[in-house]
Amino acid sequence: MVQDLKNSSTRQNEKGVGLLDSLYRRHFWVMIVIVSMSLLSLIIAPMFGLTFLTPWSQGSDIFWQMRVPRTLAAWLVGAGLSLSGLVFQAILRNPLAEPFTLGVAAGASLGAAIYIYFGVTLTLGVISGISFFAFIGAGLITVMIYQVNFRSGHSPFKLLLMGVILTFFISSILMLLQSLGKSSSALAMMSWMMGRLSFVSLMDLYQLLGVTILCFALIYRYLPELNLLQQGEVVALSRGVNSGRVMGLLFLIVSLMTGVFVAIAGPIGFVGMVIPHVSRKLLGADHRRLFLAVIFLGGFVLVVADTLGSMILKPAEIPVGVVTAIFGAPFFLFVLLREGRVQKFIAPKDNN
Repeated sequence: MVQDLKNSSTRQNEKGVGLLDSLYRRHFWVMIVIVSMSLLSLIIAPMFGLTFLTPWSQGSDIFWQMRVPRTLAAWLVGAGLSLSGLVFQAILRNPLAEPFTLGVAAGASLGAAIYIYFGVTLTLGVISGISFFAFIGAGLITVMIYQVNFRSGHSPFKLLLMGVILTFFISSILMLLQSLGKSSSALAMMSWMMGRLSFVSLMDLYQLLGVTILCFALIYRYLPELNLLQQGEVVALSRGVNSGRVMGLLFLIVSLMTGVFVAIAGPIGFVGMVIPHVSRKLLGADHRRLFLAVIFLGGFVLVVADTLGSMILKPAEIPVGVVTAIFGAPFFLFVLLREGRVQKFIAPKDNN
């Protein structure tokens, strides 16, 4: 009988090891597919536009000086916004958290709108005036949220509520500026706030690349802490993680990174919420795997969205922010309704 128990235990262990090996192989091939699609999109997307171009065709100058920087910028912005959403969802333990639900993007939009409304002409070295104002707007909102929330006691619910309130308040100011401004400035505000990548320059691309490398390296350093924070602050504290300090630092890094992206490309919503969800469905909840997955999948999705926007109604162009909203809004509602069903109130039984 003892021998039978040992044999049964051995078979169960072998079965468990086999399942783990199968899961690791599945995750490996899923990652290979994601990375391959992402890199392939970087090669193919610059060829499409008003006309089909190749690197060696007659319009090679347009290909290399306009389409390639635009595609690379779309990839970097998509990767950065997706990683921002992953970090926010982990530290707040809320599937609806992303830069746009926390008010950071709204602050950047307000800064850019003020720049356009007053017709300021400003350039700070390699940084354009509208990028500088948008970054300042995002920074002010970030500091405000940090001071109110993290310094007075962290609450994920309070943080999301603040973000929603700030977004609505800033949206009303934006509409006021559009109604009071000249027709030209109102049109420029509307065009920028729909999210566009058609005017990204090489200098903007260098800014994106520098900020992306720096912020990605800092976030990578805290991936083990993100795994613990996702399980709750008590669990993180029991493992020696100063949750308040780590959450505050990550919040500042991601918010300022988002401010730079929004300053250059305009507000592009839903990418930061959708991509982390899809990545978790494919690869599980380990942030050491999700880190690369959301970067490559987010870059791929935004490159495809920007390419579709430039082709569907050509010679007209649909802003990439509109494309992501068309496909992201239904997904947002799906997640919201699904969470509502999971957390619905169940009345207690009447024992009488």
